[in-house]
Amino acid sequence: MKALKKKRAKGFTLIELIVVIAILGILAAIAIPRFANVTTDAVKATHNANVATLESAANLYIANVGTTAANGKTGTDIVTAGFLKELPKIPKGLVIGSTTYDGTTTYSITIGANGAVTVTPAAQ
Repeated sequence: MKALKKKRAKGFTLIELIVVIAILGILAAIAIPRFANVTTDAVKATHNANVATLESAANLYIANVGTTAANGKTGTDIVTAGFLKELPKIPKGLVIGSTTYDGTTTYSITIGANGAVTVTPAAQ
């Protein structure tokens, strides 16, 4: 008489599956907030680059027309003079204080009497 051989079932046990799901959940809980910060950091970096570009364009404008002639001029004047193609829009999702920008507002540039350039909102 042949001895009955016990067939071994192939696959994962319930405990193994629960452990794997728990590990995946922990990894997701760590990774998701890090990716959210990447987006926020990218928006701030874009904003700061825009502010630096606008300040440079305004300073070139001042260098060409002089401090006295530049007094009181705005971003529109700088665009009209050809130092900027257009005023960029403030990046969508930028949060400054209690204001969250939606990507439709443009920056404001003002040149003061002493040649001081003010870009609003300022770099963060």
